Amino acid sequence: REKGDYAVHSIYGARVSFPPSMNDHKILVKASRVRHDMFCTTKGWEKETPSGMEIDRFDNYSHHFAIMARVSNGNQAGEVLLSYLRLVDGSRVRGIEDHRVVPMLQAGTKLPQALIDKVQEGRAVEVSRFCVNPYFNPTLFTSSGCKVRSSDLNLLATWHECVNRLPEVKSFIAILEPRLCKRMRSFGVDIKQVGDPIEHRGTRIPIEINLRSVRNRVILSALKYKFNKALGGAFNSWKANSRAEDMDQPLVFEANLSFEK
Repeated sequence: REKGDYAVHSIYGARVSFPPSMNDHKILVKASRVRHDMFCTTKGWEKETPSGMEIDRFDNYSHHFAIMARVSNGNQAGEVLLSYLRLVDGSRVRGIEDHRVVPMLQAGTKLPQALIDKVQEGRAVEVSRFCVNPYFNPTLFTSSGCKVRSSDLNLLATWHECVNRLPEVKSFIAILEPRLCKRMRSFGVDIKQVGDPIEHRGTRIPIEINLRSVRNRVILSALKYKFNKALGGAFNSWKANSRAEDMDQPLVFEANLSFEK
């Protein structure tokens, strides 16, 4: 599983919301295995499991987003998960004490009560378990010669999906490494720090992104235009799938891509 050994035939995006189990669909299984590779094996943040799947109590209450690629290597062909994230909806979480209904609250983050209210009402959702497949280069070349990072594409597709099909979601919250905050600001995204930095697997900064603010709506339009140009107008017809059984007919962004070497 060396980077650069695979030919990419197409990439596509998909969503599964509130699955009863992470075994419910092949993409969720792949996601939990990539999470295990990243968070258990590579970083050592969670305990390794015999199943090779990293799963927690928040998965059933989340929207799961993935960027997938159809690839081949010699005579072998298949699908691989390139990038993954989930949005944890605290309004659906049950059985957790002290109102720690999203991972950042469970990690000890102190948030303003007004923001906690938004989390408990489902108006603010946490971006969590954001990762890329460690066995594949995260940067792709399109047929037009543009570079596209699968993680950037996944975050943009998630944002676009929330604005267009999840109107109850008004903002993203997260605890981010400072470098990720810097990267998002480099795109022009308006990020608000909503609490003091915490030590949780390194320094993390609690942030909120208002999806509906004027500035961020302008930034979303600009980023969609940029990615549309690179990917052949994919976001003009974006219809991410909300049910697992629909994911056999996903949105194809573009054919004839290649991994950056």
